[in-house]
Amino acid sequence: MDSNYDSLPAPEPRTPLISSAAEGWFVHRRVVLLLAIVVGLLSLIALVASITSIVLIAKSSGSDDDDGDDGTVRRPKNLIFMLSDGCGPASYTLARRMIKYLNGTEADFIFDSWLVGNVQTHSSDSLITDSAAGATAYSCGRKTYNDAIAVDPEHKRAMGTILEAAAKQRHMKTGLVATSRITHASPASFASHAQHRDMEDFIAIQEVMHDVDVMLGGGMRHFVNRTDGVDLLRIARDRGYAVVTTKDGMDTYQISKNTPRVLGLFSSSDLMYTIDRTSTTTQPTLEEMVKKALQLLSKDNENGFFLFIEGSRIDHAAHQNDAAAHYQEIIQYDLTARAVKNFVDKVDSDTLVVGTSDHETGGLSLGVNPGDYTYPVYAWYPQNLAVVRMSAEKMANLVAKGNMTVQEVLLQYANLTVNTNDTAVLTAAQERGQLTEAIGDYVALHAGLGWSTWGHSAVDVNMYAYAKDKKLVDLFRGNNDNTQISKYLTDLFGFDLDAITKELKNFNTTDGSLTSTSPANRHVR
Repeated sequence: MDSNYDSLPAPEPRTPLISSAAEGWFVHRRVVLLLAIVVGLLSLIALVASITSIVLIAKSSGSDDDDGDDGTVRRPKNLIFMLSDGCGPASYTLARRMIKYLNGTEADFIFDSWLVGNVQTHSSDSLITDSAAGATAYSCGRKTYNDAIAVDPEHKRAMGTILEAAAKQRHMKTGLVATSRITHASPASFASHAQHRDMEDFIAIQEVMHDVDVMLGGGMRHFVNRTDGVDLLRIARDRGYAVVTTKDGMDTYQISKNTPRVLGLFSSSDLMYTIDRTSTTTQPTLEEMVKKALQLLSKDNENGFFLFIEGSRIDHAAHQNDAAAHYQEIIQYDLTARAVKNFVDKVDSDTLVVGTSDHETGGLSLGVNPGDYTYPVYAWYPQNLAVVRMSAEKMANLVAKGNMTVQEVLLQYANLTVNTNDTAVLTAAQERGQLTEAIGDYVALHAGLGWSTWGHSAVDVNMYAYAKDKKLVDLFRGNNDNTQISKYLTDLFGFDLDAITKELKNFNTTDGSLTSTSPANRHVR
């Protein structure tokens, strides 16, 4: 290739077009022009930075002025965080279809209009998270290890949470509502710090000492008759809590000078499944608890509030592979979301609602391989779930107590006739202590549903958002890591979680004991 160029004649010297003096003047002019360009670019960068600062200030100022047309997002007054524990995309499909079947019309599923994206859920030490690490990602904006309650994975030190920042930095009222024990992993991750989720007595103390304004759920056993002898209900009352234990007690409570806060504990452990409720049930539903919480938190409140809501038993039913209890818990969660939307639309529109799940549970599939290894039928059968009138957990308890045989309980409460071979399988499961799960699988199989695990899965979960200001909703669109959801919220509300973490640097995240390590507790993570 070079030979083609070697044969060309060398260029002759050319006479300069300008003198050396004139050339110096042109060089000087070029330098001046270059400097002018640099100064102009720096001025433009400064202008962009100024505009960015104005936008960020507008996002966090909390001004009551209407939003402009410049794309800025104004900080809302209230934040409601809804968590459907263990609820994956297939679970929402199941519930929507069951609503349609039961109502005989196309399902009006509130979450369909709130859907904005999905969320990745892995923890710091596993591609499959548990509830503790999953909730901590939302509350603290950081990954941590499975079983950790708002502590970092490296040193197990306390990390500041959104609830703590809302109360301390923004002077917002705070609330926790759950159908599990109020000390369970998800609510605990917003209002306590512990190296292990099973330290529920320790968590209960922290929740009370945080002066959370409204706490409604289960878990009485962690407040009275404790192994350390501490009467936590007395301490709570001394700190201004009214303690209520029934729906009527909750309904009649009103904020007063002596009892500005309420602690509702409606069960020793978790609240009962929706499917097991009767006309004599004294426990409030999730919808009823949330309506009360919204009433209390919004009353005479100029600083706004942060409310965490969890449909906890959605997850528990999935752990037990109980599709009938599972879909009914999701329908109750949907009713709760309607109550929340009504609050935003009619009571206080200056509210942002975000909703998601900490993980999927059960590996639910709407369709299943038949047991005889033949090719599957493309169908599943809502009618076979609709007739189920009791949770698998309660059916198994009736059998365990000797009140009914497994054949009798499935016939009466699930309309299923159990043959000899299946009876043997269910009896063997009972002997292994797994009758609840076996009943759940048996009912699901007859409805054409499948479960791949009694634990969690790594499936991305749905992301929901609702606000009158649609620019708030747009913040959460697309696929995000769970920690990013927290960061969107902390930026929007001006929370400084690092400052809270520094305040907690000497906090001891272990009380030296694990108070809730029974097999029943370990089973539901």
